Amino acid sequence: MIVYTLDIQGGPTHTFAVDPRRAEPAADADLPSWADLRYHQCTNCPLDGNQHAHCPAAADTAAIVSQFVDVVSYTKVKVTVRTDERTYVKDCDVQTALHSILGLVMATSACPILGELHAMGENHLPFSTTKETIYRTCSNYLLKEFFQARKGGTPDYELVGLRKLYDDLQTVNTCFVKRISDAAVRDASLNALVSLFSVAVLVRHSLDDDLDQLADLFG
Repeated sequence: MIVYTLDIQGGPTHTFAVDPRRAEPAADADLPSWADLRYHQCTNCPLDGNQHAHCPAAADTAAIVSQFVDVVSYTKVKVTVRTDERTYVKDCDVQTALHSILGLVMATSACPILGELHAMGENHLPFSTTKETIYRTCSNYLLKEFFQARKGGTPDYELVGLRKLYDDLQTVNTCFVKRISDAAVRDASLNALVSLFSVAVLVRHSLDDDLDQLADLFG
């Protein structure tokens, strides 16, 4: 379990416990209309609206977004993140805090595309920098390919599949911003999602640039 506590300056305290291996919300769950699968459904979504009532990522983020509909992105907050192994504490704005927790929740949702990042969610690093994200993303992908090779498969050490994944993630992020815009009365949640989108773009560009940002780590 990963527990985020957000102490808003001059405001309430919000606590969210995220189980990376949680079950998908029930089809009859009390969710907002913007969580319906067909509402701004991602253009690359493989799910069938006749079989899935809700977007898995929207269903999982709805409870968080609803708590911040009246909060602007620059509001100051103290964030405490507790895992079984350690505790992180950071003073930042609400946008930064939501960027971190929404990234975790979406990566560990039942979305077939975002689910490709599930292992990273299980090993969550709050407030990671772009360089850390690139390092963790590539390491995670190459480890998956290593296990694929051990099973007799053909590993993708050229990161072709990772580039395709980040193309898909950019599409998901763009569509999800449209989906959530109806719920975000103020800009905190929207800006957090836009910053997630920006990180995805930077990671994708880094892959095209032969990971130059990481080359100095290896001499």
